[in-house]
Amino acid sequence: YRIYDYNRVDKTTGKKRELHNELALDVIDFEVHDNYKTTYNVEENKSNQLIHTPYFKSNL
Repeated sequence: YRIYDYNRVDKTTGKKRELHNELALDVIDFEVHDNYKTTYNVEENKSNQLIHTPYFKSNL
């Protein structure tokens, strides 16, 4: 779901694109897991995986 869009404008309509905040809130898991730990690579200019699930993957 789109919950933030950097104020982008749809080229075909000239309007900001629709956000899906309520839909996103319905499916976000806000539970804090005791075993959660983010690891990181200390090498310069290397990507670090923040999360990887069957539905979503994000690196920094």
